[in-house]
Amino acid sequence: MLRSSKYLTVSLLFILAAGAGLALYLRGDNPKPVAEQPPPRPTVLTLQCQFYVFVESRPFVAFLLEKAPDDPALYRQLYVAKADGDRTDYNALVDKRPEWRLGGAGDPTLLEAQVTVPDPGPAGVAEQEIAIELREFDAARSDGVWREASLKSVYYQNLPGKCRQAATPFPGQPGSGQPASGQRAAG
Repeated sequence: MLRSSKYLTVSLLFILAAGAGLALYLRGDNPKPVAEQPPPRPTVLTLQCQFYVFVESRPFVAFLLEKAPDDPALYRQLYVAKADGDRTDYNALVDKRPEWRLGGAGDPTLLEAQVTVPDPGPAGVAEQEIAIELREFDAARSDGVWREASLKSVYYQNLPGKCRQAATPFPGQPGSGQPASGQRAAG
């Protein structure tokens, strides 16, 4: 009788193990479905520059430029902001953005443009040459590291500062902080 209960216990354990194995086999080795990944957001390279009068506590003037995807030497200005709160936003003026061009190779690299600035003359505005000297700058690099720069301008003055180039979400995409082309910035 002891022997038959031993066989019965072993048989029950075998049946339980076989049932568990069959359940695992029928369940399969299929992992849970993975949620679809959203497509990567388009990005643009932007060059952000800040220039200071004395110390880096607050920029006197700041520029945001967008690198043209079809011309590695061309940057289009998105905005310019001054410490007094004056800001010109070029998001809605896509075809009127100031264009900046990289000069030849060398250190510092020169980024030049013609910009419209206030003028005491009869027209009230004037075109002026402006340049940014970028030190240790590589136009292909988008690491977001701040690098030394200098602003060369009659209107804004010659100021020390820094610039960084980084890949940012395309304007109008979630997380970009910029409206889509043709939309006005709130403010």
